[in-house]
Amino acid sequence: MGNKPSKESTTSKRRIAVLERDVKALELRKAGANYVQIAAQLGMKYPSTAMMALRRQMERLRPVAMATELRELEAIRLDAIWLRLWQRFQANPSDQVVRSMMQVMERRARLLGLDAPVQHEVSGPDGQPIQVEAVDITSLRMRLLNVIQGEVKELPPGADGNSNS
Repeated sequence: MGNKPSKESTTSKRRIAVLERDVKALELRKAGANYVQIAAQLGMKYPSTAMMALRRQMERLRPVAMATELRELEAIRLDAIWLRLWQRFQANPSDQVVRSMMQVMERRARLLGLDAPVQHEVSGPDGQPIQVEAVDITSLRMRLLNVIQGEVKELPPGADGNSNS
């Protein structure tokens, strides 16, 4: 009973039902139920089916758990670096130590998602608004089709998306 690729859609009713059952199995296990109890409550014939459901769900959760653990580990490391820098700052409050402290603070904020989202503004040349013109898509398609079929040797002005007529 190996893990061979399935041709079944990941959003098929059967696969969604299995996923939901696996989630329920994990919830029951977290609540203290054993395999026999989980199997009985979820209508499974064997306790080993409950065990396999739990294993599948744990495999699904592993990448999320690993990322969370790594994030926590990095935060601990940054805290240790910060503490050393703080001790150095108290002994000698130099600009270099302050810059290093700021770098640690910035990294920690990015790691923990504390910074507000960065907003970007797109503009045209010299900060001017981008000029947008409405295009009749049907006529543009026809003109492009004519070019492709060789009926027209070049595109009419503006048909290539440039408004430099």
